[in-house]
Amino acid sequence: MDYLIKDLSKMTGIASHAIRKWQERYNILRPFRTPNGYWHYSNDDYFVLKSIQMRLDQSQKLKKIMALGREALLKDKVTTFSEEQLTFIKLLQAHDYDSVEKIFDKQLKGSFSAWVHHIIGPAVILVGKAWEENLLSVPEEHAFSHWLHGYIFAKIEKFPPHAKPGWLVTTFPGDPHDLSSLLHYAVLRSRGISAWYTGNLPENDLLREVESGKYIGISISVVLEQPEKKVKALESAILARNPKIKIRFGGFGMSMRKKNKKAR
Repeated sequence: MDYLIKDLSKMTGIASHAIRKWQERYNILRPFRTPNGYWHYSNDDYFVLKSIQMRLDQSQKLKKIMALGREALLKDKVTTFSEEQLTFIKLLQAHDYDSVEKIFDKQLKGSFSAWVHHIIGPAVILVGKAWEENLLSVPEEHAFSHWLHGYIFAKIEKFPPHAKPGWLVTTFPGDPHDLSSLLHYAVLRSRGISAWYTGNLPENDLLREVESGKYIGISISVVLEQPEKKVKALESAILARNPKIKIRFGGFGMSMRKKNKKAR
């Protein structure tokens, strides 16, 4: 996958004029020119720039860094992203969801649940990390989220119809990340478990749903880490409305809370 210089600047935080200057003076990158006159850079060029950036942050002199040469800098592999992951991220930058769909569909073999856990789930985490490192903008991250909702719902349509009573699948009130609850809902449906998905609901609306008596259980996805007191308060409020309902909290936020608790 190749990048324009503006892409590299955005991904690394290094100004475009600095990248041009380093290339002219040290010949450390390997861009190629297309017929339309634009220079394109490779994943390896991205790795080289990340290495240079890391070494500059360590107060190393630019001249000494460049003297190491391209191959030595490539061995640093500073970025946490593989070439395959960078290629996937580039597809999202280009809004090439036809290619993304082909990648996902090709890997849908055997168990739908395993596909969600081992392919779709890690892709969602990858997109989050890419956003954190400025490889993806907020609109690009949101665009992927909206596309994935439609894509997963299209897959769910082939499963048997659901009927109440069943499980209510939702997101912890106030947590904007609802992909985790959507994927859990998809897995339940693939296993023939009757489930209903709400995404993110305000707490009062969630409690009204619980009180309706239409559900035997509720799965609540927690992506952002929540204080134990807040989780317990929601659990108590749910049981006050429906004492018989089964409650399951899960997700990245819960695992992080348990991990931090053990570390104390």
